[in-house]
Amino acid sequence: MFQMKFDLNPKSLKNINMLDDEVKNGLLKGIRNAMFLVESSAKKRFSTTGNLQVRTGRLRSSIRTNVNEMGKTIIGNISSNVIYASVHEFGNFRTPARPFLGPALEENLNTINNLIMDSIMREVK
Repeated sequence: MFQMKFDLNPKSLKNINMLDDEVKNGLLKGIRNAMFLVESSAKKRFSTTGNLQVRTGRLRSSIRTNVNEMGKTIIGNISSNVIYASVHEFGNFRTPARPFLGPALEENLNTINNLIMDSIMREVK
């Protein structure tokens, strides 16, 4: 299984662990919304010029988002169980990289920050 995992740095996690439940709930919802945004953006990249062209749609449809709260840690994953997903994302000795997850994250960083902050603000009010 190929997956990208986005973790907060230890200092941020320590600060989050001291927050009240409403802020944590907002953070959890915001991260979930952000991960779904990145998933959607990655899937859209398959049909744009210069990116992966769709043959069967298997790779695109295999991209999944999962957000879990494990104790005091929130983990968001975007993954694919298709064996060639990592070859397309990173390339190998024969195949050039044709990333779809990394660029989807990078192009949405500002929106991700806004989604998380908006979710926290909605829960606190």
